[in-house]
Amino acid sequence: MARAKYKITTDQDTWSAMDWLANKLDSGFFPYDAMQDDESFVKNIRAQEAFKETDKSPESVNTWCETYMNSEQWKQLKNAIRAARLRRERKRNYDKAVRRIDISNRALHMLQTLSKRHGVTYSELIEKYLEKDYMNLE
Repeated sequence: MARAKYKITTDQDTWSAMDWLANKLDSGFFPYDAMQDDESFVKNIRAQEAFKETDKSPESVNTWCETYMNSEQWKQLKNAIRAARLRRERKRNYDKAVRRIDISNRALHMLQTLSKRHGVTYSELIEKYLEKDYMNLE
C-alpha cells in the first residue's frame, strides 16, 4: 500500500500503535472497508492474521503498517501515537506543574520564615503542613 512517511521507533510508540491497531481491527472495517465486497473482507482477514503474527517490535509493526495501511490511515496512527505521548507526558508531569496563587504579605512572611528554617521550598512546606488534614478528608 502506502509508503510510510513516519517510522515507529520506540517501544512506547509501538505499544500505542498496537493498541490503536487492535481497536481498529476489531471493528472489522480496517484496513479495508469490508462492506464493499468479498475481496475486501478476505483482505481484512489476512491483515488481521498477519497482525497477530507480528513480533510486536517497532520494525515488524512498521512493516505491517506499510503493507496494509494507506496514507490516511498512517496519518490517523501518527496522531494517535502523538496523543498517547501527550497523555503520558501530562501524567508524568502532573505533580511538577506550577500554579500561582495570591497570598497576603503576612502569609508570605510566614512561608519565608518557615521554609528557611526547614530548608524546603514553599510548595514542600505547604504540602507538609496540609497533608495530614488533606488525607483526613477522604
